Formats: sequence, structure tokens, C-alpha cells
Amino acid sequence: MKPLFFPRICLALALGAGLSAAVADTIKLKSGVVYNGTIVDETADKYGMDVNEGNGIVDYKNVPKADVAEVKRDMPDEREALELQSKLKVTPDGLSAAEYDKRVKTLIQPWLDKYKTSKYRKDIEALLKLHLEEGARVKAGDIKLRGAWITAAEVKWNEYNINARKLRAKMEAALKANKPVEAFSAFGELEAGYVAAVDYPPSVEAIRKALPLVEGVIARAAEAYPGLVAERKKQTAALEKDKQKEMEDGFKKELDEWRKQVALVKKNKLPVVGFHPYELKSIQDALAVVKKEGARLGVLDVVALTVTAKKFEQGLKDLNEKAYLSAKTNIEAVSKVHSRDVVVKKKLDEATKGLNDSKAKPPGTK
Repeated sequence: MKPLFFPRICLALALGAGLSAAVADTIKLKSGVVYNGTIVDETADKYGMDVNEGNGIVDYKNVPKADVAEVKRDMPDEREALELQSKLKVTPDGLSAAEYDKRVKTLIQPWLDKYKTSKYRKDIEALLKLHLEEGARVKAGDIKLRGAWITAAEVKWNEYNINARKLRAKMEAALKANKPVEAFSAFGELEAGYVAAVDYPPSVEAIRKALPLVEGVIARAAEAYPGLVAERKKQTAALEKDKQKEMEDGFKKELDEWRKQVALVKKNKLPVVGFHPYELKSIQDALAVVKKEGARLGVLDVVALTVTAKKFEQGLKDLNEKAYLSAKTNIEAVSKVHSRDVVVKKKLDEATKGLNDSKAKPPGTK
């Protein structure tokens, strides 16, 4: 017989939020009280229910049927189908073919094998179809970026823009996660290597809006700095002499590693808005960089940059199709705006050579 009153710690305590998905039976009493949990046994006059009390606590209750106004039972096929749809209906960017196969073999197909007559079968079959089709595209060389598919053919000629799109996605993910400093770092990578890309102008607009957030993070770090240093000194002083030296040496090593990373970023000509919370100068330098970048980005003509980026993408496509005159015309216009971009220069050289070579061939030859 089950105990009547002792709460029991259920598996959800170890698994975190898993309980909410696994418990879906509901008993509503005539008094208006509602019990959510799992009906674990039933007799002619009562229900035995594990009731979710929150924080991983489950309390077994005897519920007289005479007191019950309504019962809603969890159906395993429904619950598991809803869980699968919630987890798999939207496929993230960058899934490999192996990851698509794993989802099918370990999640989707087992459900279909288990619930052959479920009314939710069509929904899960739709998930299967989605994963098989997208997995086949990945195997064929297509890639998914920012929710849109890029064909294998385009991947070959539009690598420049695709790489920029990946960095834009990285920036947007950081912003969504409320990590504006990391977002700015991703933008810095995009700008350093792909300034003529189609995704650069909208990224400029996005990072302009995010700069106050970046500045706020750094300003709060400056405010916290004195307290952090004082607390570290306090903790160090409380240690034995040998442990104090060990702690200081560890901190010095960490700071040296940080400075090496900063030097590498600067070598790659990227703006440094990251900082070390225990080095005031790095915080002050980061704040100065943000203000400077705000002024610089604020005067960029995003509309003009957008036009230029589209010309470059068209030029790359023309080059792939051996339409050298059109390629040269488009990329030449881009080179006047982005004269320092090495890829733009390289592609202009390719278009010029292709055009000259085509003119040098005798009529009728390929």
C-alpha cells in the first residue's frame, strides 16, 4: 500500500525540468481544487495520484471519486508526440547528415514503431519526411543558414557571402542570448573579412542598435571593478602563505593569457571590446573602443553599402557563369568602394583575366 502523506522525491529532482513534460493527468474537484500529476492506480471509489508539488516533490493522494468534477488523462502517444514536435519541428542551422540520421533513428522512428495506430501518426510522419528530405539535401552538399537553404551549386561560387552569413548568424545568436560583447566580436570578424558581403549592411544596422548594450556591460564592469579587486585581496589574505602565492601565480597566468588573446585580436586588426574584469585598463580601453566604433559606424551609408554588396554577389555569380564582361563591370564598381578587400581585388583580377582570355581566342572556339 502506498503511504498517504509522506512526500517522495521523484526522478525529476535529478533530471531538472523533465517532470513537467512527463506529468499531464489532471483531476478537478467539485470544490475547484485542481491536482496535476499522474494517476497511478484506480478503484471503484477513488483515484490514487502522484501529485506534482513543485521543486521535484511528488505527493501521493487518495482522491475520492465522489469529490471529482472532471478527469483528464495523459495519453503517452499524445504527450510523446507533442514533445517530439516541440523538439524537432524546427531544425536548426548546420545540422550534419549524421545528426539528421540520429534524430530519425533514435527519436522519430521509435515513436512510429511504438504507436502504429495513434491519431498523431500523421504529425510524426511529417517530421520524418522533413528530416529525410533535409538530410538528403545536406548529403547532396546544400547547407541551411539563418533558416534558408543554399544549394550546393551556390556554395561553390558564393563562399564569401556564405561565410559572412555564418558570422551574422553568430552575431544574432549572441544578441538573442543577451551577450552584446560577444555579438560585437562576431561583427568585428565579419567586417574584417567580408565587408563587401550582402550580410554586412544589415549587420551594421544591428550592431549600431546593440552598441548601447555593449557600453552598458563595460560600464557595469568598471563599477564592479573596485569591489572585485577588494574581494580577491580579502580571499588571498585569508590563505596560508604558500596558497597565497599559488593563487597570485594562477591569477597572473590567467591575465597573461588574456593579454595574449588581446594581442592576437589586435594583430588581426579587429576592434577589442572584450575586457578582463580584474584589469581596469582593459575595461577603460574597451569603453573607448565602443565610443569610437559608435561614431565610425554611425556615418556609414547602409543603403549604398547594400547596393555595392548586391553588385559583388552578382559579379561572383557572373564570374561562375563565365560572363566575364558583366563580372568585371560589377566587381570593378565594388572595388572603388572596398579597395582594401583582398577577395574583391582577387575576383576583379579573375574577371579581367577571363575577359582578356576570351577576347584572345579565335572566333568559334570555346
